[in-house]
Amino acid sequence: MVGHRRVRSGFTLIELLVVIAIIALLIGILLPALGEARKSGRLTLCLSSMKQLGTSVHSYAADYQDKLASFTVTAASADRLTYPDLRAQAGGIDTAGAAAQAVDIIRRRTGDDGFPQIDGWIPHVLYTHLVLQDYLAARLP
Repeated sequence: MVGHRRVRSGFTLIELLVVIAIIALLIGILLPALGEARKSGRLTLCLSSMKQLGTSVHSYAADYQDKLASFTVTAASADRLTYPDLRAQAGGIDTAGAAAQAVDIIRRRTGDDGFPQIDGWIPHVLYTHLVLQDYLAARLP
């Protein structure tokens, strides 16, 4: 009697482990390259943002006699503010005028007329970008 040989139709365990090892090796090679591509993309985005910021600062300076964007409302110029309660607040010292100008910008640009006055706030340190944003919002359609 002739013995029948069984026909093999799948992978052996060794072949399967070799394929998994090759795939793991390829992933190990590709992941650092993908990380570098992501890092390069972030860098490009940051450079584009910096260029746009520089362009907006130059545009502001061109319109305002080469001055940088800053808070300009003082006790003497409080009438430039939109809201009467802020005009009264700005009538004191100049830092109060800057705080009133910052709140005025926030109210006008957000549409929140109930945004509260902030007493004792000096916005020059962290919020000088509000003036530039107000300028750009007025110029853009």
